[in-house]
Amino acid sequence: MEKGFLTIKEAAHYGSISRRTLHSFMKDAINPIPHFRLGISGRIVRIKVDDFDKWMENFKAKNDYSAELSDILSDF
Repeated sequence: MEKGFLTIKEAAHYGSISRRTLHSFMKDAINPIPHFRLGISGRIVRIKVDDFDKWMENFKAKNDYSAELSDILSDF
């Protein structure tokens, strides 16, 4: 069974970032990491794996080599 939610420590490891960086991303004003705060004080934090993956997709490098590839292939 795959785990559906991650702790802060697990999410940081999963994303290969520090816990401090993860906390900063969770507080980002424009694109925060979706998360749940549980308990009376809200100190228990869980991040849904699917939400984290979708959030990470926003930062995927967009390399568009199609124009360069067309130029190279047109020479042949």
